[in-house]
Amino acid sequence: MTEDTGSHRGDNQRRGISKGPIIAVVAIVVVIALVVGWFKLRDAIDDRNNAAAESCVEGNTTLDVTADPDLAAQIKVLADRYNATEPVVRDHCVSVAVNSRPTQAVQTSLAATAPWDAAALGPQPALWIPQSTRAVSQIPANIVDGDPRSIAFSQVVLAMPTALAIALRSGNIGWQDLPRVQTDPNSLAALGLPTWGSLRMAMPTAPDSDSTLIAAEAVGAAAAGSRFGPLSEDPVRAGQAVGAISALAGAAPKIPTAADAFAAILAPPDAAIAPAHAVATTEQRLATLSNDVLTGYAPSGSTVVVDFPATLLSGPWVDETQNLAAAMFVDYLVQWEQMKVLQEAGFQVGDVEQSLQPAPAQVLDRVAELVANPVLGTTTTALLDVSTSMSTRLQSVVDTLKSYVAAASEQSSFGIWTYSRDLDVNKPYKIDARTEPLVPERKKVVDTALNDVRASTSATDQAYPTLVDAYTAAVAGYVPGRTNSIVLITDGPEDDSALTGQQLLDAIAAATDPARPIRVDVVVLGDGSAGQTLQSLTDRTGGSFTRVPPADLGPALTKVLGN
Repeated sequence: MTEDTGSHRGDNQRRGISKGPIIAVVAIVVVIALVVGWFKLRDAIDDRNNAAAESCVEGNTTLDVTADPDLAAQIKVLADRYNATEPVVRDHCVSVAVNSRPTQAVQTSLAATAPWDAAALGPQPALWIPQSTRAVSQIPANIVDGDPRSIAFSQVVLAMPTALAIALRSGNIGWQDLPRVQTDPNSLAALGLPTWGSLRMAMPTAPDSDSTLIAAEAVGAAAAGSRFGPLSEDPVRAGQAVGAISALAGAAPKIPTAADAFAAILAPPDAAIAPAHAVATTEQRLATLSNDVLTGYAPSGSTVVVDFPATLLSGPWVDETQNLAAAMFVDYLVQWEQMKVLQEAGFQVGDVEQSLQPAPAQVLDRVAELVANPVLGTTTTALLDVSTSMSTRLQSVVDTLKSYVAAASEQSSFGIWTYSRDLDVNKPYKIDARTEPLVPERKKVVDTALNDVRASTSATDQAYPTLVDAYTAAVAGYVPGRTNSIVLITDGPEDDSALTGQQLLDAIAAATDPARPIRVDVVVLGDGSAGQTLQSLTDRTGGSFTRVPPADLGPALTKVLGN
């Protein structure tokens, strides 16, 4: 082929290679290298961070935990297991230290304004595990961080000989029955134990005896008709709850500690130690005694439990690291593997069946006061003004008195006098119901008498001579061991007797017997003028002077009657 017609390239000539694909491949390789390098850098940074954390660059910290002795040993086991995981919180190596102290002792110290006594109680904790939520309610709310979490629970029962438990079970004895069984000398004979007399249930109040107050709370709630609670304040200020708790505590053997109570129950009849039949405790604690003599009896009615709440504290002694460490340790405790340790030790875990709801702190304080200082019934004579000015108010007073009588314990005595002028021959008063014990039959008599109360036609009254006669009668009928009182209810008074105020005070002073103290309480309805005389009388006798709007009569009068 000639040059004019063209020719092919020679064999030694090469085709040109396109640079685009090569550049693309190189770019991809570079990107991959950068990505791999980034991941390696990130891993290196994480490794360095983990290494820094594992070396605890912020140092070590101790999480102090105080637990009730009932479960402190198990919490110690779980703390050791947790410490073995080498927990780190905010670059601190955390070590959990468990301290065993009675709930009541820790509660008292946390609630006090005095400095923490480390010598007696150990380090002040960041995490507290008391026996019951009741203890948490009795410390200042500002040192509790969040809602406590129950980690286990145990039912409150009465530890007693098996024969007694069988007898109480056959009689279906409930919380509301315990005061009667404790005070009636023939109660156990009626249940098939002819030589046992009455129940002797110890009510120790030493720091190892938290179950005593919980049992008393259950008795008070049952007496007040509140099966599942919570027990409210009014019933423990007046009414059946006061009588029930006081009767139970007043007849209890004087045994200071739970350990002493167990020893007394197990002691032979001729032992020097004071005998007892029963004491409140938890199923878990009873199980640790490992004997075949005692049985746990749960009175019928509400189930009563202690719930061991893990409670984070937030006082100035707790820093942020310890607070977070405490929360993490609680999360660890409520995991199933840890809860099995508590279950194996005799505690119950999981959901709690419907039980008695804990009462507010002020109610629990009152329950403790009644256990320590029982009000062994009251002996009260009510003097009711029935002059014409009271006519529109009489019904509310009568209704309040009827409610009080219906709720009062059988250990209390009550009587009602109405007064005005010339109600009974030449006397300004009438004794509608004498002051006698409020057994069921007597309550009916008093209720009938109150239903018959009517206003008189006299605009004036003779309160002063009525008071003198009532006071003299109260001294003569004094009942030892009780609060003996006279309660005057009036909207005045409008006394027009020949007795002056000073003569009234002198007559009361002359009738006073220091060995038989009678308190005079005065309740004045509305804005009526009662004068200085009645206020002086209440001061001299240790009583109270209460002026109350008619609409608030019920609570005010009930409180006076129950004190």
